[in-house]
Amino acid sequence: MKIYLHIGDARTGSSTLQAVMTRNRARLQERGIDYPVLGTREGKGVAHHMLSFSLLPVWPAHSPIPPVPPEDIWTALVDHLNTSTAHSLVLSSEAFLNLPEASIAFIKDALRGHDVIPICVRREPEDWRRSWMAHRIRHGEVVPPPQTPARDLAAPKIDRWRAQFDVVTVPYSDAVLRDVLEVIGVDLAMLEPISRRNESCSDAVLQLLNQLNAIDLNEANRPNFLALANTLPRLQEAMNATSLDDIDRVSFNAMVIEHVSL
Repeated sequence: MKIYLHIGDARTGSSTLQAVMTRNRARLQERGIDYPVLGTREGKGVAHHMLSFSLLPVWPAHSPIPPVPPEDIWTALVDHLNTSTAHSLVLSSEAFLNLPEASIAFIKDALRGHDVIPICVRREPEDWRRSWMAHRIRHGEVVPPPQTPARDLAAPKIDRWRAQFDVVTVPYSDAVLRDVLEVIGVDLAMLEPISRRNESCSDAVLQLLNQLNAIDLNEANRPNFLALANTLPRLQEAMNATSLDDIDRVSFNAMVIEHVSL
């Protein structure tokens, strides 16, 4: 069986791919492509994080999924493969990219006899860093501006995978979902679409939100503040702002007062 192992990277459209595959699981199964429930959170998640997390040196502290021994979850996957009637199987978790060499070797041994094809989406380092900074800002962190050029953090991780497998790399672009599905052998046009996950903010909105994150809020009001953050792209669009100074401070302050008590 062909096993397409989508290993990431983070911030490259992984959530959208996983949501599309989950939404179209039955449609894909009809065409011989298995996107298994096994390995997802309580059988209801969209990504196979249980499989990847089980092989990390330390189970992620932020994960709502309780730790699972790798022997248990990977044995269950092999059992699933032995009974599956599909010609291809797809697993997706951006945490796969962070696995150490020994864990990648574990996967190679566990899936021996199958044609394993890891797929990694590559994003330019500066673009990747900006996306990661935006993610942190939108989740309430204060992120200082970078002082040095961005490093290619993905390269050594991909090299670990290349030592064990032939890795297919896909350049990140607006068409990344189509391009990854093409590697798997799926035509995007045949799938039921979903809204894009993790929409990006403009630089102006991110600058503004980063400043707001520095405000010492009453923690009871933090949810309201984050809800306000989600309105910022629409606020910017309405005001046609191109820079931080273009935003109407009076209108914005009124929104802050309405949503957040400092």
